[in-house]
Order: sequence, then structure tokens, then C-alpha cells
Amino acid sequence: MLCNCVEQSARYMKAPIQILHLEDNPVDAELIRNLLLAEGVSCAITSVCDAPGFAAALEQKGLQLILSDFTLPRFDGISALELSRRHRPEVPFIFISGTIGEEMAVDALKRGATDYVLKDRMTRLPAAIRRALQEAEEAAQRLRFEQQLRQSEERFQHLLSCTPAVIYSLKFQDGQPVPDFISDNITTLLWYKAEECMSPGWWKERLHAGDAQTALALLSSILAQGAGTAEYRLRHKDGGLRVLFPRRDGAGMVDRKGDSGAQFIYNVTLPSDRFSSLVALPPIPRRIFLQPDRTACAINSPVPKVVVASGSY
Repeated sequence: MLCNCVEQSARYMKAPIQILHLEDNPVDAELIRNLLLAEGVSCAITSVCDAPGFAAALEQKGLQLILSDFTLPRFDGISALELSRRHRPEVPFIFISGTIGEEMAVDALKRGATDYVLKDRMTRLPAAIRRALQEAEEAAQRLRFEQQLRQSEERFQHLLSCTPAVIYSLKFQDGQPVPDFISDNITTLLWYKAEECMSPGWWKERLHAGDAQTALALLSSILAQGAGTAEYRLRHKDGGLRVLFPRRDGAGMVDRKGDSGAQFIYNVTLPSDRFSSLVALPPIPRRIFLQPDRTACAINSPVPKVVVASGSY
């Protein structure tokens, strides 16, 4: 049951804090309301005194804070806490009680309560509320940042999947290049999965011996001048060789130095006159045939073979 006791004060804040207060004692509810008003806490308090009223009030929009007694005749604070964590986990929850002991208080905090205030120390309440709201806002900001970061990473991966350039990052440890990142579209270029290319010796093991000096000179040029281009051959997963054209022009790139040593980022493609031959390669050889209903069908085949049918059937 919702109790008709909503008070507002806007002396110090433009938008009042939307507070849900679970309390069965009207005298205590009035005491807390007056204390917050006297301390300049601009608030709109919705008071409830039982489980149905509390559950209904949790649905209200704009709810910013929950205050709750620990012991009630037909409800209890822990049940209210668990209900609020299921339905409104982002809203801070503060216990106000004269009966909660230290052990129960610690248990409540482990279950998700933000704080607790003893009724014989009510002067702590305004500070506890301000701290809880600040922590909630910081948590919301972190969540927004994480969501924006995920969206940014998704856009980045989508852009990479649409470009022939492979983005590759190397860092130097003890004078040796160690892979730090490689985009997933390396699979289109060389048929290797990105995780296969992350081992320290992968690049050298697949570098054509005749091009080792050229490739190492490129690394030296990038380290010394921040830019460089070259062509060298790298072994494809099918056993053949591909001529690659790694480039690092410094535009839009970030170099970092720290405990891990110097790091640089560059992109790798086939030379322009060879790129068309790469994209024409199927990732897996296929056999194409006509089914009895004359619809085309393709199946994976270890042997490249295309059957072209003509005439009537």
C-alpha cells in the first residue's frame, strides 16, 4: 500500500532526488523527511509500508535512492533489498534501522546494500545519501563508457572487415618484434586465423629467406624514422608465397614507449597489381554441381574442381 506522504524541497537543488522510503512507523518517516529538508537535501519522498507498496514503487521512473527500515511487521529489509537488486540494481539502497547489528549489517552490504545508518546516529544520513548518489553516478558513467567502448570496437571491427588492409601491431622486447595485435581479416590475406599469427616466431618462420634483410630493414626504418614501406614474401597457409606490401606512414598512428618497449602499428596489403588475384581466391576449394531439381549446389572439396554443365536434362 502506498502511503500519501510526498514532500519536496528545492532550496539548493533544481531537481529533487527521487527517494523511495520503506518504513512502517509514520513518526520515523516524518523524522527522516524533516532531517533531509533541514540539511538542504532537495528530495521527493515516496513512502511505503509493506511489500506490495514497495514492489509497485520500484516501477516508478526516475527512482534514484531507496531508504529502508530493517525490521517491519509484514515485510523485512533483506527481502526488500533482494527485490530491489533484481528489479533496480542501479539504484543505491541504504538501511536505516535501530535493530540492525554489526553482523547483519555486514551481511546486508555483501548482499548489495550501499550503506546503513543507525537510527540513533541519524546525522550521518545526509552524508551517506550524497556519497551513495555520487557512487551511483560514477558507476553509471563507467557503464556508459563501457557501452561506448564496445560500440566503438564493434564499428572498428566492421571497418576492418570491409578493407583489404590488415592492421598489425608489433612491440619490441629485448630487441625482438613481438605481435601485439592483428586484425581478423588476416584470414582473407593468408588464411591464418588471427590467434595463429600472435606467436612470437610466426612472422620469421613464414618470411621468405631471401627477403629477410628487406623486412628487417623496414622494421629498422620504422623505429628510426617513424615510417617505411617495403615488399617481401610471406608463406601462405596453402604452402605458396604471397608478396606483401607493409606500410607505416605515421598518419593516424600511435607509438607508445614504456616497460614493454617501443611499439608501432602499420597496415599490410598485397601490392595493388596483385590484390585482385587474392580476392579471387576462394577460402576453401569447392565442387559445384546440379542437383536433380536442377538447382545449383556447392560442397567443400579437398581438390579444386568445377564441373560446368550444359545442354538439356
